[in-house]
Amino acid sequence: MIIHLLCNDGSPIGVIPQDINDRGVGGAELSMMTLMEKLGERGHEVIVFNNPRIVGAHGNVMYLRLDAYNNRIPRDVIIIYRSPNKRFHPDHMPTEVKKIWWSTDQFTVGNYAEFAKKVDYVVTISPYHTKYHHRNYGIEPGKKMNHIDLGVRLEDYDQDIEKVEGRMIFCSIPDRGLHVLHAAWPLIKRDAPQASLVITADYTLWGASANIGKHRLDWAGADDVRYVGNIKRKLLVQEQLKAEIMSYPSVYEELFCISSAECSVAGALP
Repeated sequence: MIIHLLCNDGSPIGVIPQDINDRGVGGAELSMMTLMEKLGERGHEVIVFNNPRIVGAHGNVMYLRLDAYNNRIPRDVIIIYRSPNKRFHPDHMPTEVKKIWWSTDQFTVGNYAEFAKKVDYVVTISPYHTKYHHRNYGIEPGKKMNHIDLGVRLEDYDQDIEKVEGRMIFCSIPDRGLHVLHAAWPLIKRDAPQASLVITADYTLWGASANIGKHRLDWAGADDVRYVGNIKRKLLVQEQLKAEIMSYPSVYEELFCISSAECSVAGALP
């Protein structure tokens, strides 16, 4: 099949597969590129429109600029990624083209309820996400909407790395609960003196420092804590494999946390 994926704005713009192990990418971008890669490996003709920093073929997937997108290009499936997209005009497509909206957010830009009417099916990223869209936008589960998990790159975790007793890892966005873990850390050390913590979280993937300085200062001098921030994926995977526990006292309304899925594969239980 010919499968096209159309991005809109934000973090999926500009990324290419080599960024996964080089510059680093967020969970949504990692999930998108992983699925497109797997579809390409299965013989589908896949094109991603996202203004890539390097235009062209990356493995089995073609990455093109947004201005190369045309509603009338022959295709079997069009996937609108993340948010409602003004470039998407279903009236300009043959009716047999499958029109899918792959939503990864509660809300961003555009009218979710109205945009859902323009596609054949809405794909969410968790049962909770499906319920959220049903409750807030009136999209009917089953008939019009269902979920798929965000995939984990299992091959990355096929390594023999020894666990560190008592090791914990925090590998999400700092403002999603790191301060809660900081408040609890003295109690954790009191009850589990062998506990240690690695923090890999920051905001550099979004081009912003946010509250990182304060977070780092909060943890300065904490017993058995390493705040490493943004690290290469190879090192992140190694830290996940060393950990026994993924600590994530989230204060954010998560829909699906790919870090939790990765840590589960790595044997670091959330």
